[in-house]
Amino acid sequence: MNNWLKIKDVATILNISNSNLHTIICKEEFKDLVIFNKPFHINFNIKFIKLIKKYLHNKEKIVTNISKPKEWTQSSIYCYKIGCNCQKCDIYEIMETKCQMKRVVLELVKLYGPPKIERNDIL
Repeated sequence: MNNWLKIKDVATILNISNSNLHTIICKEEFKDLVIFNKPFHINFNIKFIKLIKKYLHNKEKIVTNISKPKEWTQSSIYCYKIGCNCQKCDIYEIMETKCQMKRVVLELVKLYGPPKIERNDIL
């Protein structure tokens, strides 16, 4: 049985953003499961669920496998200065995976304290 759903409905079911889901379903493995007409429709079946779980699982591995940071870098200081707010970040728009910088900044603050700069925002 085919169960074609709109991308926003599938994103809600999977508890991820529409843009993250869109990025994943553009992969070659999903070509038979997606209709890219407006609005996009996804064949929400067992094959789709298995594929999406694989991608979400791999994405989670990336996020949880950060090593202990050794020192403040320019990018971590920049992130600290903007209060770890991805919406204010210049890099956020081009990232393909979930941003890990907030975790790095929090770890750096725990290990070494805040960087020696002035900042207008709060973590």
